[in-house]
Formats: sequence, C-alpha cells, structure tokens
Amino acid sequence: MSAAERARAHAVLGPPDANGAFLDTAFAAGLNGPFYSIDAAYDSSRALRMVALILHDSSGAIIARQLENGYAFGCDGCDDVTYEAGIDRLYEVENVFVIPGFPYPVLLLDTSTVEGRALSLVTFTPDGYYATYRIYEYVVNCILGE
Repeated sequence: MSAAERARAHAVLGPPDANGAFLDTAFAAGLNGPFYSIDAAYDSSRALRMVALILHDSSGAIIARQLENGYAFGCDGCDDVTYEAGIDRLYEVENVFVIPGFPYPVLLLDTSTVEGRALSLVTFTPDGYYATYRIYEYVVNCILGE
C-alpha cells in the first residue's frame, strides 16, 4: 500500500493514540483492480483498539469498509489481541478471488474458533454493505470426559 492509501485507512480508524501503532496489509485478486486492506490501530500499551476491513478501488480510493472495535476480536480462551500477534490474529485470509456476478473480489477467511472449524466468504455489495457467508463445523471435545 502506498503512504496515501495507508493514511486514508488510518483516518477510518480514528485519531491515533499517543505512542500507539498501526498495522496494515493488503490483498488483491489481480493487478490493477479493486483490493482489500486490513488495518488495525493499537493503543500505547500495544492492545488492539480498532480494526477496519477496507475495499479500495484500483486507484486506492476507499469504496467500502467494515469497522470493528478491538474488543470484537477477543475470545474467552485467548489472550488479548496485541500488536505483536500481527494481522493474522484479526482476519486469517486464505485466498482472494473473483467470482462471476459479484461486483468485487471475495475473501476466503479461516474463521475457526477454539470450538470449531469455519470458513467465511466475505465481500461488499454494490451499495457498500459488508456481506459474509460462514460454514461452521462444531468439533470441540469436552475436557471433562464423559
């Protein structure tokens, strides 16, 4: 991502915390087309504050976004999400591809939890709404025995 694209993404996340940090990554299905970025803002203690999944057009302008508070990425059986954990702890992207009939590329995400395996298809509608379809398989074994 260019410095201008990162600056626009950081503006979506809100004003930075003093001594905070940002992490950014981008995914594209091909050259010279729309692409996604995952952008995260961390506070001065390096705890996750905000996350944005952003769809950019081929020039880098923002088409649509899904903004989440950092608390949405916590879980009961996990540590707090920190800067050191990296972007994969937020959205584990398996692939990005074009599906005929869809206006924008589609992300294939591993959205598994400690209780089960899951895959999600994620994109945005032409109106800019976040759209997802998730396939989930519950596979946890009880730790208490029979």
